Amino acid sequence: MRLMEIDRRHFLRLAGMASCVSLLPSLGDAFEGPKPLFLSSVQQVDGHHAIVITDETGRILASFPIADRGHGAAIDRRLGRVVAFARRPGTFALAFDPKTFRDPFQPQSSSPLMITAEPGRHFYGHGTFSPDGYLLYTTENAYEEGQGRIGIYDATDHYRRLGEFFSGGIGPHDMTLMPDGRTLVVANGGIETHPDFDREKLNLPTMRPLITLIDRETGDILEQHETPSDLHQVSLRHMVVGRRGDIWVAGQFEGPAWETPPLLARVRQGEVLKLFSAPEPDQRRFNNYMASIALSDDEAILAITAPRGNQITFWDATNGAFRHATDLPDGSGVAKGGSGFMVSSGEGVFTTLSPERQASFSRDPSTDLRWDNHLTRIDDMIT
Repeated sequence: MRLMEIDRRHFLRLAGMASCVSLLPSLGDAFEGPKPLFLSSVQQVDGHHAIVITDETGRILASFPIADRGHGAAIDRRLGRVVAFARRPGTFALAFDPKTFRDPFQPQSSSPLMITAEPGRHFYGHGTFSPDGYLLYTTENAYEEGQGRIGIYDATDHYRRLGEFFSGGIGPHDMTLMPDGRTLVVANGGIETHPDFDREKLNLPTMRPLITLIDRETGDILEQHETPSDLHQVSLRHMVVGRRGDIWVAGQFEGPAWETPPLLARVRQGEVLKLFSAPEPDQRRFNNYMASIALSDDEAILAITAPRGNQITFWDATNGAFRHATDLPDGSGVAKGGSGFMVSSGEGVFTTLSPERQASFSRDPSTDLRWDNHLTRIDDMIT
């Protein structure tokens, strides 16, 4: 009963914000221009949270307040829609037209459409659309059963929930589509949680992370890839998939702090999962935690943030070799930019960074924003 009361309070707080969309007049025009546009969640200096759309200078073009921290977003490439998710164990997501920040089914509305998780489920902060834009798939926790689920929603009918299937493991986090458009790849981080215990990790001694490939039309598990048994506490969390089907995964180690296991994995269909490390002095600086991951346009370079190590790291995407790292305080989001990568941080930094440039950043005193979690490029995904 307590969980239902909490969800209701969150819903009422969000409903009260429905008329609070903030738009610059230039937002619609921005999608017609040449500059890249990005979506992220932020925390303001007063502690409140919001979903924002920004240009490459960090100028906020649109914002919508949310009750709690946001996380990732799903992009409908065909119809030009966005769904932004709450951070685990959040139970809400917002669906909107990014040109107006409004409910895509009610263009005259003043706010996005609210999607609420089913009873007994919460979102993990990520999702993906089918190639035709008709379905939304979300990573969810069936927390009483202690199993991961993939929720299926009708994106043509106010995101009505159609059903679910097994994610293949525990703690499904990131999820995306393979190049064939039919196969879902799910990063089951392996960590059991329950909303009664907030973000506490309940099964660290027995966790089993898995990268699972699933037929999205049948729910059948096609392949599963896991870390070696002695590295079972490397939780596989965030992914990027190349055009040729290489799956790159950033990990977070849940074992002893003095150990420095590999945190970057590559999965290829039909092959064994392979792990990659930086040289020991560099690997230790990552503080056993890698977060957002992006692939360059030519798919030669990977950029991965290491927020607990205050770094952004660069890797060779042809062979997994570590290239170098740049100091970035509380590095959070990374996405491919107009030239190089766009990066954000919880200390206010928002800038373009070349993979060849070794720079150093400090907290940006000119902004009160703390960029949160992920950065999603949206202009080149909208037709």
